[in-house]
Amino acid sequence: MKNKGNLLVSFYVPSIAGGGGEKFTLNLIRGFIESGIEVELIVNDYSGPLLELCPSDLKVLSFGTRQFMPSVVKLSNYLKSRKPYALISSLNHSNTISVAAKILAFTTKTKLILVVHTNISLASKYAASLKSKFMSLFMFFTYWAANFVVCVSKGVGEDVSRRIPYMKKRVKVIYNPVLTEDLAAKAKEATNHPWFLQGAPPVIIAIGRLRKEKDFATLMRAFVRVREEIDARLVILGEGEERRNLEKLAERLNISDCLWMPGFEANPYKYLKRAAVFVLSSLYEGLPMVIIEALYFGVKVVSTDCKYGPREILKDGRLGKLVPVGDYISMSAAIKEALKNGESPPVTEVDLRKYTIEYCTEEYLRIVFADLEVLSTRGGKGESH
Repeated sequence: MKNKGNLLVSFYVPSIAGGGGEKFTLNLIRGFIESGIEVELIVNDYSGPLLELCPSDLKVLSFGTRQFMPSVVKLSNYLKSRKPYALISSLNHSNTISVAAKILAFTTKTKLILVVHTNISLASKYAASLKSKFMSLFMFFTYWAANFVVCVSKGVGEDVSRRIPYMKKRVKVIYNPVLTEDLAAKAKEATNHPWFLQGAPPVIIAIGRLRKEKDFATLMRAFVRVREEIDARLVILGEGEERRNLEKLAERLNISDCLWMPGFEANPYKYLKRAAVFVLSSLYEGLPMVIIEALYFGVKVVSTDCKYGPREILKDGRLGKLVPVGDYISMSAAIKEALKNGESPPVTEVDLRKYTIEYCTEEYLRIVFADLEVLSTRGGKGESH
């Protein structure tokens, strides 16, 4: 039987943009490399703000195109020529390309593992493009090509199982590898922004792409009510197409002087660690990694009880406040309570263990090399690949 370290595992994402799916991929790659697995990264465009997180010795193949069919053909050719033992694809766009490439390659024995990070039902409902609205239909007719569909939360797993019932036995739930050894060091990095200096008014922080589904507008309206009682500041880290709309809303709400939106921040942890409260205002999620990071740093959390992820992470509200989606009045009340209450909910190692890179890597290795493990325990020989 071949040693696992001699088997190639490839990862595929569209780019190294600053989102949770891309960060997940790079963290998992790091875990595989540390486990002695040969790894390659495939991207459509080798660019983005997370490039600095790529291991220096990581082999990267860039297709140099964002178009669908050229990407499918190039990935199919890659599968036939490199013959990786497994391909792990993350994010809806790359998953679509991966299943098409696997079908086109036809004879490849590569295991295909698709990672679903979001609520497919609500993502289709709120999608702006026609392509995105039909995503769940495309999944139904093509995901048979995958060996496993890994979902990042129980809620996402249930959603996918409903949408693609014939895949139910191949749906696995593995939380994202969020907690890495370098988080604590990054949080210690100095920040000279006056709002984060000792003795300054409390800071409410939110982190995420400036998109409609993050619903930062509700957070801003909640912040107005908080300011009626507490002299606080609001920081929103992230970039996106909703920036101008949010800036206009801030002007109408008269909070521009106590709101800071600096854009994408490569190291948000130096701000998150020093914030009084973290707020997630999303309409829907898959597994909001930043809630886990906030808990790790001991920051109080207020989150919408959206589908899916927050209720799972916050243990039905034991580790943070859950409020109805889109309800700025309830959100403001929860934020005020968090600001006035000096104690953070006790978070234990047990609460966070399943989000560590070591734990999650082991779970993925178990899926990727499941056949080899079975053959090993039965005394058989691994299939030549």
